[in-house]
Amino acid sequence: MKIMGIDIGTTTVSIVLTDTETGKLLARETVEHNSFLQSSRPEQKIQDPGQIYEIVRELLAKMQGEHGLPDGIGFTGQMHGMLYVDASGMAVSPLYTWQDGSGEIPLEDGRTCVEILSLLSDLTWRQAGDALTCRDRSFCMRL
Repeated sequence: MKIMGIDIGTTTVSIVLTDTETGKLLARETVEHNSFLQSSRPEQKIQDPGQIYEIVRELLAKMQGEHGLPDGIGFTGQMHGMLYVDASGMAVSPLYTWQDGSGEIPLEDGRTCVEILSLLSDLTWRQAGDALTCRDRSFCMRL
C-alpha cells in the first residue's frame, strides 16, 4: 500500500510517498513556495493561496505520473492561519499566516484584539459569540 504525506508549510511544500508494507520511501520532494505577498502594513504576513495550491497540484501530478495514485493521503500544515473562502470553497482572501501581527494593533480604546480575545476565553460560548460579532455593542465595550 502506498501512502502519501503532504505538508503545506509556511515556506515550503513537502510531499513524501512510502510503501507501508516494506517501509521504503518511494519518493520525496520539497519546494519553496515563495508565496508571501507584499503589504503596506508591516505587521501583515499574508500569502497567495493560489500559488501554494498550484505547487501542490504540480507536485501531486508529478508523483502520480511516476508512482501512480496513492492508497491514502495525510495532510499537515503550518501552525495556524486564516483563509476566507466562498460557498464553493474558493479563496476570497489572502492566507493570513501564524506570523501575522494584525491582532496586536491597538484599537480605539487602546486594547488589541489579542487582549480582547483573551478576555473572551473566560466567557460562555454564547457571550463570546455576541462579543465577536458585536451584536451587543454595549457588551463589547464592557470587556
